[in-house]
Order: sequence, then structure tokens, then C-alpha cells
Amino acid sequence: MDSRAARILDGVALAILLLALALAPLPIGSESPWAQGLVFIVIATAAALWALAGALRGSWHIPRTAALVFVVLFLLIGLLQITPLPAQVVGLFSPGAQAAREQAFGAGGAPAAGTISLCPNATRVVLFRYGAYALMFVLLASVLRTRRAIVWTVAVLLAAGVFQVIYALLDHAVGSHGDYVFWVRKTHYLGLFSGTFFNKNHFAGYLEMLLPLAAALVVAIRGRHDRGRFELASDWIAETLSDPATHKRLLLAAVPVLLAVGIVMSVSRSGVVCAFAALAFLAGVAVVRRGRSRAGRTLVLLLIALSVVVAVVASGPLIAGFQQEMDARMPSTMKRLDIVRSAWYLARDFPILGTGLGTTGSVFGRYQSLNLGNVEELRYLANDWAQVTCEAGFVGLLTVGIGLGWFALSTLRAARRRAGRFAKWVAIGCLAGAF
Repeated sequence: MDSRAARILDGVALAILLLALALAPLPIGSESPWAQGLVFIVIATAAALWALAGALRGSWHIPRTAALVFVVLFLLIGLLQITPLPAQVVGLFSPGAQAAREQAFGAGGAPAAGTISLCPNATRVVLFRYGAYALMFVLLASVLRTRRAIVWTVAVLLAAGVFQVIYALLDHAVGSHGDYVFWVRKTHYLGLFSGTFFNKNHFAGYLEMLLPLAAALVVAIRGRHDRGRFELASDWIAETLSDPATHKRLLLAAVPVLLAVGIVMSVSRSGVVCAFAALAFLAGVAVVRRGRSRAGRTLVLLLIALSVVVAVVASGPLIAGFQQEMDARMPSTMKRLDIVRSAWYLARDFPILGTGLGTTGSVFGRYQSLNLGNVEELRYLANDWAQVTCEAGFVGLLTVGIGLGWFALSTLRAARRRAGRFAKWVAIGCLAGAF
């Protein structure tokens, strides 16, 4: 009885998490505090159900992966940043923070204890958010133990991505043409293809993470094994089209094609580049693996199909959108380079543990390049690596870099050990989307 109750609680926890994953993008990408608060409540509820299920079962299933070690290390860096430390210790780990504190309080007026973070309250908020996301990762890794659970998760994620593209298409066809998200007017990126997100880059990034997963599912469908060698191409085509697996591939291929159209229509340069890089990675994995040339051919054909669709359907809006982006007041490539250069100057003054998680908006203005002009306060640097270096120092950068590399290698090794094509390609597709 306890075991059955535990399975029910695990199922409810998974359903709640999937509901959060599907609905979180709807309230304008959950950028508002109230939307983020709802996500945190959902995560806490799922965690309580998971803990109760473990108590009934007598054990808690926690994923055994070294990647969690690096997640914990990064969170510990954040905790260290907000921990009051003697001034001598702060000066040892962050001379820049101690110098800023002495400048603010005057010579000899600085308190005997302080924090490495220049804005501890901002660091606490971001640390809480990162901790919630880490908990959600652990919960999903704990409850996704059956094929049925994984299938449902993949289906919900892809359905959410397809909804975003369909909503954006309808909005541009008969709605506000990209000026509103539901009934809320956008404050920037007006007239652009961004679904329920304010930021077109966030929209493209969301779809880009799902695109390789959808493409991997097309490859995972197994065809007939009794095919012989055909002398005529027409015979091969007839045999292929009569294969039920081909029908499934053609039906499922509509999902990555639709996601690709959404990415291109968003005119997000980074989104387009990362999407094709992810698909190229999938094709490379398929070609490298022995005896899987059919999977490689499927991915190559899918890439060709996506290119044709982009050329025929989205080339006009793409060119017009990029021209609009160049003419509008958006960060150009040169401004992004100036942001990275300014971030480097900041990182030189806080090299070990950074200025504190979430403090970019408070600190970056002092190091901002004059070439950026009167740019609004930058909370995000449009470059994750630069942001991590500024806020967590080179210690945080190494932790994130090594952790991601370890996670990638662990995922590839786990996928290689899997016997089933579905589990193997879902893992590879998720990995491609994560990077």
C-alpha cells in the first residue's frame, strides 16, 4: 500500500512539474515577480510530495551524477558571497570589494565585518532562484525513471514549443503583429516574432532548446530491418514510403520544422546560429557512431528540409527583420563587443569570487564603455560567460565550465550505454539543446 501511494505521489509531483514547465512561458516568460513566485511555489509543492513519497517508500531516489557536485559548489560560492566575514578575509578573497567598502565608508570607517558581494540582497534573491532551479533539476531527475514518464515529459515540452510558434503566427496574421502579449503591451521588441515572451531572443532560445530534441525523436524511430539492396532508385523509394516508420517520421518531422520556422522568424541571430549548430551536432553524432548511417542520413535530410522551408517560407521576413534590427535601437555586434570588453575590466578588479551573484545592474555602470552611450542599466550582459565571470569570478567560471563539460561527457557515456534508440536519442537531443 505504501509503495502504491508513493508511486501516486511521484506521479502527482511529476504532473505538477510538467504543468509548470508548460505554463511558465505564458505569463510573458515569467519575468514578473508574481509569475516567478508561482513557479517557486510549484517547485516547493513538488518537493514536498517527493519527500513524502520517499518517506512512504523508505528511501529517496537521488540521481547519482558528478554534475550535481558542481551545482552545489556554485551555490556554495553564492553562500560565501553573502556570509559576513572579517575585513581581512574579504580583502584576501576580494580586494576590490574591500576597497569599494573603504571608499564608501571612508578611511578607517569601514565595519569590521562585511560581505564579498557588493549587494548582498541582490545575491540572496538570485541565489534563491538558482537553488529553486537546482531543486527542480533534482526532482525531475528523480521522478523520470520510466519510459512512460519520459515520453510524457517530451510530449509536454514539444507541445509547449509548438504552441509558442502557433501563437506567434496567429498574432502576426490576425492579432497585434507582435506589439502585445495577450492583453499586455510590449515595452521593447515591438512588431517582432516573440510568442508570449517580451524578448525575441528568449523566445528563440526557448525554441532552440527544443529543436534538437524534436529532431532526435525523428531519428529514434526505427524502420524495417529486412530491407535488401535495390537496383533501381524507384524501388527503394517505394519500399521506403511503404514503411510505417516513414509515415511516423514525416508526421513527427512537422514539429522540428515548425520550431525552426519560429526561430528564424524571430530574427534572433544567436538563436538561428545555435539552432543549426545543434542540428549539426546531432548529425555529427549520428555519422560518427558505427552502423548508424541511416540516422545520419535522416538528420542530413532533415537539415536540408529545414533549409528549404526557411528559404521558401521565412526568407523574406528574415531579411526584413534583420534589416529592422540593424536600423532599430538594439544592441549591435559592436555594442556587444564593448559590453564584453567592459565586463573584462570589471572582472580584473574582482578576479577570484566576483562582485556577487545578481549585482551586475548595480556595478557594471562604473565600468561601462563610453561607446555604449546612454544605455539603460544592464542587469544582463547578453553573454552568460561574461556574466558568470563578473558575478562569481574565475572560480565560478571554472566551476560552471568544468561542470558543463562533465555533464556533457556523462550524458554521452550514458547515451552510449543505452540499448534502446528512444532513450539514446532523447539524451543526445537534450544535450544538444542544453548547449
